[in-house]
Amino acid sequence: MLAVRERGKHVIPNCEKNAAQFNEGEEKFFNEAELVRQFNGNPNIVIIYECFYANNTAYFIMEYLNGIMPENYVKAHGVLIENQAAYISDKLTMALAILHSGGVLHRDISLDNLMLCKDKTVKLIDFGAARQCVYNGTRGYTAIFFFRESVVRGEAQNELRSRKRVYLANLKKIPAKRGFSDC
Repeated sequence: MLAVRERGKHVIPNCEKNAAQFNEGEEKFFNEAELVRQFNGNPNIVIIYECFYANNTAYFIMEYLNGIMPENYVKAHGVLIENQAAYISDKLTMALAILHSGGVLHRDISLDNLMLCKDKTVKLIDFGAARQCVYNGTRGYTAIFFFRESVVRGEAQNELRSRKRVYLANLKKIPAKRGFSDC
């Protein structure tokens, strides 16, 4: 434990040697919220309503997601059928397209970072590993740069289909029988 709540109000590092680590973690937490906030309005990315400092720590207010993690959905309903996996993949791919066009890499795409919501949306969550990328105008070796260029040239559909195939291959390790609509 790096910090404690002092007299029920302010958060303080539990000792002087942990102060730098606490401050670094607090800054990363706040920056994560600010990074995600720039994509508010995208239906497939969790919404951050506000981020702020109070009581000597950082907070953010995000939308409540009424749904289930894919792993729990599979435990309750069985493995995903192809159209369910394709639906989830499509929504994830749309979220990634928006992130990449904004110069952001999520860097932790997994089923643990998706929420299948009761309103049929699929939300990408947990941006703790995400990074803003700087694009200097030359073709780089990272997929984000190629993706950004293909979107600009209008070649996004082929790129999205390729990404979808990769993601579907990963989903096959999950067993499926019922519809996503059952969650």
